[in-house]
Amino acid sequence: FPIVELFDGKRIVVSPEEWLWEDDKGKIKAVVKQLPLKLAWALTVHKSQGMTLDAAEIDLSKTFEIGQGYVALSRIKSIRGLRLMGLNDIALRVDEAVLEADKEMQALSRLNFSEFEDLAEEIFEGVAEKFILAIGGEIEAKKIKSKKEELEKNKTEDKRSFRKNGLSKRNTLELTKELVKRRVTLKKIAQERGLSLGTIIEHLAQIKKLLPDIDIDYLKPEEKKVKKILDAADEIERRKNPDDFSPDGRIKLKPIFEKLGGKTSYEDIRLALVFWDK
Repeated sequence: FPIVELFDGKRIVVSPEEWLWEDDKGKIKAVVKQLPLKLAWALTVHKSQGMTLDAAEIDLSKTFEIGQGYVALSRIKSIRGLRLMGLNDIALRVDEAVLEADKEMQALSRLNFSEFEDLAEEIFEGVAEKFILAIGGEIEAKKIKSKKEELEKNKTEDKRSFRKNGLSKRNTLELTKELVKRRVTLKKIAQERGLSLGTIIEHLAQIKKLLPDIDIDYLKPEEKKVKKILDAADEIERRKNPDDFSPDGRIKLKPIFEKLGGKTSYEDIRLALVFWDK
């Protein structure tokens, strides 16, 4: 099996992982087994614009346009993630027009600084207050407090209503939420929405987090089953094996599935974790 070196210098052996797909009855319909690695593909500097990369091997020996070197090198989060394979005299050259504009802005900045430096404190405060008001801000303590309260109120209302002019994810959550409020069963929600049980369970997790007042306990599996699953999850969390966790810190389902001897479906595990109050 391949040996991979991590950013902290640690080397690990990458062994095959297995993913199972089950039907509603828990019967395994498909198995995928592969090395959990992503292939690294080459791309041009132009194609990389807007990306943020942990690491990259960059060859700037054939740079043909001013600014390409900056675009390429600024994709990397840290110098530790950079391997520079080549460089020519154009790669790091700065456009003459940009240099001239920079000189002009620096001169204006020095001029403005000297003007503000000579202002009396009360005049300076007056200029600052005018600027705050001009951009729609407030300077009175009572109005600032009122504005904060209004913003908090709107924030809470946004979460509770999942406003339909928001993200598409919120729209689909809104539909699932309405069915939950009508106490429709999990399987019927999935059928009515035309979505998988896994997706509906993910919606339940979001609803529980954002709208704790909505009752989802009627969808909770039998207590004995939940306890068994969550006990296994607790044990896996305590042993802190990095391989048992996804990049966002959540416990993977497979270690729990294996801990339970493969006798509990992945959907039951997902659903039980919704009710896991860590």
